[in-house]
Order: sequence, then structure tokens, then C-alpha cells
Amino acid sequence: MTSFRSVPFFSRLRSRFTLAVLSLFLATGAVSLWVADRATNEIVSRLAERFATQQALVDRERILAPVLMEVALSRQMSRSPLLRAWATDEENPDLKQLALAELDSYRKSFRDGSWFYILADSRNYYFNDKNDSYRGRELTQTLEASRPADSWFFALLKTKEDYQLNPNVDVALNVTKVWINVPVRENGKIIAVAGSGIDISAFVKMLTQGDQSNFYSILLNANGAIQAHPNPAKIELNAENRDASLAHTIFDDLPDSAEREKLKAAMLRLSADENPESTETLYLTIDGKKRLVAIASIRDIGWFNLAVMDSLSLVGTRLSTPFFVVFFSAAIVLLTLLILLFDRMVISRVEKLARGASEIASGNYSTHVSDWRDDEIGALTRSFNFMAAKIADSTANLEARVFERTQELARARDAAEKATHAKSVFLANMSHEIRTPMNGIIGMCQLLAESPLSSTQLQDIQTLKSSAESLLTIINDILDFSKIEAGKLDIESIAFDLRSTLADIADFMRVRAAEKNLAFSCTVAPEIPPLLLGDPHRIRQILLNFLGNAIKFTDRGSISVLVKKENTDTDSPLLLRFEVADTGIGIPAEKQSSLFSAFTQVDDSTSRKYGGTGLGLAISKNLAERMGGSCGLSSQEGAGSTFWFTAAFALIDPLSAALPKNEPAAPALLSPALGDAPSQTATPILIVEDNLINQLIAKRLLETLGFANTEIANNGIEALEKIAGKSFALILMDCQMPELDGYETTKAIREKQNHTPIIAMTANAMKGDREICLAAGMDDYISKPLEREILATTLSKWLQKPPAPTP
Repeated sequence: MTSFRSVPFFSRLRSRFTLAVLSLFLATGAVSLWVADRATNEIVSRLAERFATQQALVDRERILAPVLMEVALSRQMSRSPLLRAWATDEENPDLKQLALAELDSYRKSFRDGSWFYILADSRNYYFNDKNDSYRGRELTQTLEASRPADSWFFALLKTKEDYQLNPNVDVALNVTKVWINVPVRENGKIIAVAGSGIDISAFVKMLTQGDQSNFYSILLNANGAIQAHPNPAKIELNAENRDASLAHTIFDDLPDSAEREKLKAAMLRLSADENPESTETLYLTIDGKKRLVAIASIRDIGWFNLAVMDSLSLVGTRLSTPFFVVFFSAAIVLLTLLILLFDRMVISRVEKLARGASEIASGNYSTHVSDWRDDEIGALTRSFNFMAAKIADSTANLEARVFERTQELARARDAAEKATHAKSVFLANMSHEIRTPMNGIIGMCQLLAESPLSSTQLQDIQTLKSSAESLLTIINDILDFSKIEAGKLDIESIAFDLRSTLADIADFMRVRAAEKNLAFSCTVAPEIPPLLLGDPHRIRQILLNFLGNAIKFTDRGSISVLVKKENTDTDSPLLLRFEVADTGIGIPAEKQSSLFSAFTQVDDSTSRKYGGTGLGLAISKNLAERMGGSCGLSSQEGAGSTFWFTAAFALIDPLSAALPKNEPAAPALLSPALGDAPSQTATPILIVEDNLINQLIAKRLLETLGFANTEIANNGIEALEKIAGKSFALILMDCQMPELDGYETTKAIREKQNHTPIIAMTANAMKGDREICLAAGMDDYISKPLEREILATTLSKWLQKPPAPTP
């Protein structure tokens, strides 16, 4: 685009006009100048006002366009049926899980990658950002009416608007952000608020980085504080939240109170005007110069855009102070020639520009003004055409671009969801297909071990069972690692007795340590409270892994477990440190840094002495980090090792701990005399299982527990037929069966009666399997391979009398 300063001297209008009138009579030239100056100033003034007004409106659209695009995405999120259902049933864990997954998919849709969702009834504020920093802890806070920072939410509950935009500026990061708040209404009531935040800093900077020093834009907030200016020293971000004596406003730059009041009045009129296209133009002294200022209200975020133009510099001073040599001859003829020449060189061209500006003001953005001359007005015309083209480009097909972008984001989201679902299905199928034959192997080993055998045969059976259980441990490690990679492994938060959990682990591992003549001890610091809120299963999993390794790599000496406080800050969650120390072979220093990586072992040679997959420590490290802690070790080769991990726990009032609702308390597992067995023999139990081996295992295990009155149904249809003709005290239900699976069979049973306990018996071991079984109407859940002790405990819980073992 041509600049006025680049026009050659002899091509400039001032020079050509001066040379043309040098021969004119002095008086005629003076009169002609007065007439032309008055007429031209009026035209240029009107043109400049229209130009500045249109630029102010364009700048406003450049700010609002990306904001409105985010508004469209936020409103799409607010219409989600799943999110609406969750808003009315927040405590439903299945809905919550699905809702958070859908919300997380919007991180790739929003420009900033962040979303929030507030449930109106509980005022719980769920949030995540583009870095997925809040995965697993999306519930960041609960909004309070007494907290000033939360007042916007309670004001929004009273509004009837479809959405609100709240600007906010982070002074430390120098970031200007607009928060989009979309109420989610159900029958006229707000049940939730959805939205996102968009960083408009880049758009704000774009407005103030023009290539012409005589034309630029300024952004003000409602108090007049400068939010964007070509001179960074004049920007006062977030001035409305600071002391008034520190705020720098546009009013501080105006020379007198008259101009300050004139600007304030214009801003008030625009705020009250309901027409978003309304503008105000006035002349103000800014930066020491009288400038034309066009003001437009960005009412959606409560800001004002000022298009500042030095109209005198834009058209030059050539028309106000030209010099004429007045000649006293031929005054009338020369005056006529002067008027014709001036009209051709200036007035007609400026009027063409004025007409073009009027066309743009009326909405015809395709306007183009033709002017082939290479002078200042020619440069102004090219600038005008450039501006018109930018306006046309900014407004053309905006809705189409928004729709196309939305469709692309939706397709990307659907593809990601399909990939995640496919991986989950694969893991579930792998779990089922591997555990089904393992159920047969381990179950048969249990049954054979209880039959009359020679010592050699019993040792062979125990070896076979130990090998099968080792294989199952490896399978579980691989599935856990796969679930971690797929993001399907969760950490529970339940009340438990830490010392009781550690006692169970110690009793189990003390036997294994005694087999190698190793001393074993477990110590818990006395200041640790008895009841904690956390995940005892994951604590047990990590400790068993550490202790199993310690026993495996220690041939003499001792194994010790120590639990102590890691922090002393009473305001923070309780952080405990668990240490497992041994006197084993130790670990070389060069191997320690990679030991917690997946598939990594100290001895990776083909002749290695010790087995394992190299996944246990990697899984333990991930579990510790998910529980708010970390994992590490200290070791000296030949002198033993100490493996440790930390985990965060919440304290719990002992009086508030209680059994879960709607679940009968499990009585102690008794071992009555054989004389009690006949009462159990008469207890009818139905086994619904399609696999013949699994049928045999379940039936034989029940017989060893004293339950001889059992029947078998090969699928759900047979089960319904048997239940229709006979009453059963308990039903063991497989989940995956041909013709009619366990879920549908359970639903059919529950439609007719609700008193018979139904226990899910499945080879699946994925996240959510237990919840799916309970949602279908089952009462409890046991996984394959079936363990005799677990089966006995479950039967004790749901039958009137505890099971009695038989030889």
C-alpha cells in the first residue's frame, strides 16, 4: 500500500497546484483559496468521520468474531443431553464419568483448550485446561455467595440472557481473556452453567500495530482505563480491580475538563443505546494533537473501541496554507480556470471517496473507487480501497467458516472417542479371554489339592497352582499397565483402617519370608491416626510388589516395613511414607535411575536368575503419583535396598465411618462342624454359565463348601426357565453368554422378583465392570479365576448361614 510520504515531490498535489496558480492574479488566487478551502474541509471532514466510524466498527468485529465463535461452541456444549442429565443427577457415578469424558473432548475444540461446567444445585465448579492439568480432579471448588470472586455466578442465575461475556485481564501474564458463560436451562430453570475462556490478547495487539502513525486504535474498559494502545506505557491492565489513585485512564491524557466530560457523555450514550452499530465521533486533543475520534461500544464485554485519526495529516496541509503569486491581469478568466482545475484535481475525487464511504456505511462492502493519479488523494483512494477489501474479507462467509470449523472439530472428537472405545473393548476382551482358561487351571488345582493325594502329587499340584497364579499376576500387571496407558485406571477414596490393612499384608508375607528363613517386621508410627480416606487396594498392591521383590532378591537377613509421617503441616492432606527395607543383593548405581521405567529390570540377560516382566515398579510409581505422592529407592550393591513411596490421605472422623448402604454386613467366615453341612446341602443354588469347565469348577467349589443342591443353566434362556419352575436361594451369573447374556437375564429376573441374590461371576477385569453389573440389578461381583475363600466370603454375606467346608 502506497504511503503519502512516498509520493514524488513534483507529483504531489501541493506542488502541482502551486505551480498552476503562480501566474494568477493575487486577489483572484486569494478568493479562490478561501472558497476551495471551506468546501474541501467540509468534504474531507465528513469523509474522515465516515472512515473512522467504519474502522471503529470493523475493529469491534475483529475482537468479537473469535469470541462469538467460542460462544457457538459453548452453546453447543450446553445443549448436550448427557451433560443435562448429569446436572440433574450429579451423584450418579456412571453419568459423571461419561459427562467428564464428553467435557474433556471439548479441550480440542476450544481455542484456548479450557472448559468449565458448574452444577447449579451443588455449585460445584468443574474445570480443565489445554494441558489436561486437572485430569482426575476436575472438581476444583464449590462457589459461595459470600465470596466476592463468585458473585458473577449468582448474578447469572437471575438473568434471562442466553449467555454472558466477562472480560478479565491477568496483570502478571499480560493476558486479556474473555470468559464465556452459557446458562443451561431446564423448564425455565438454570440447572448448570457451561463455558470457556478465550485469550484475545493477540487480537488486541493486532488493533494497535498499524503501519500508519496518523491512524490507530485504542481499547478502553468501562472506567476509561486503557487496555490497548500503540504506546505500551499507557496501558493499565485490570485497572478496575486496583486503587483509583493508581489507575491510568484516557481522561488523564485529555487537557481539560471540557474534553473529559465530552468523552464521558459519549460513552454513556453508547452504553444506553440498544443499537450495537451506533457510534459517536468527536474531536479530542490526544498526544498533543487535535484528532478525530470515532467511538464504538463493544457491549458484549463492556469495552469501548476508539479509532483515532489525524485527519489534517491524512489529507495534508496543502489546502489550508498554499502560497499564491497573484497576478492582476485576466482575473475573471484565470479565476474560472482555477475553479475548473481545482474541481478536477480535488473536489470531484474527494466526492468520489465520500460516495464510496457512504456505500460502505450502508453495508455495500464491495465498493471500489477508481483513481489512477499518483498523488496524495490517489494514495488516500488506494488506502480506502484496501480498507474496503479488508472489511469485505472480515465479514464475508463468517457463519460458513464457523460452521465448517465446528464440523471439523466434531469429526476429530468423534474419531478420538471411537479410538478410545476400541482400545477399551480390546482390553475387556483380552481380560475375559485370558482369565476364562485361567479359571479352569487354578480352580482344578484347588479341587485336586483337597482330594486324597500322595505328598509328591500334592507338591506337583501346589507347584502347578503357584505357576498359574504367577502367570495371573503377570497378566494383571500387563492389564494394569494397559489401563494406565488408556487412562482407565482410577484411584478410590474410601474410609479404611490402615493398621488392619497392613496387618493383613504382614500376615500373608510373613509366611513367604519364613519359607526362606527371613526375619519379618512391620512398624507403624504411633502418631498416625487409625482411620484414613484413601485407596487401600492400591496401597496393598504397591506394598505387595515391593515385598515380593524384597523376598525374591533376599537370601538371608530380614525384611522390614516402616510407615511414618512425611509432612507436619496440619493444613495440608496427611502425607505418609511407606518403606520396605531388605538385606538382599542390592542394585548397582547405574541401574537405579531406570528401574521405575516400564519393561526395565536390573538383570536383562538371557541367563538371568530372577523372573518378572519389569512392569511392577512402573505400575507402582504411577499409582503413587495418582495418590498424590512419589516413588523412589536407596540401595547399595551387596548391602540391600530400601524402596519407598508416599501417598496423600484425608483424615476421617471415626464416628462417621459406616458400612455402605443397601449392602448386608458380612458375618465372620466360620468353620462349623461337619454336622452343620446338611442344612447347607438343602440350600438350592443356580449356576448360570455357558463354559463347561467353568460349570465344573463352580459346582465342585460349591460342593467343597457344603452346597450340594446346585443346578446348571447353559445360558440366560435356560436360567429363566429354571427360575420360573423353582425357587433358588442364590444365583451365580456369568456375564458373557450366547443367546441371552447375564445382564439381560438379570434384568428379566428383576422385572418379576427382587429377593433372590444374584452374584456376577465374570472374567472381565476392566474399569467399570463392577458398576455395570450392579446397574443391571446384580447384588455383588466376583472375578474369575474363582478363589475358594472369596467365594465362601461372598456366600456368607448373602445367605442366612455361613457355608460349611466339606472334605
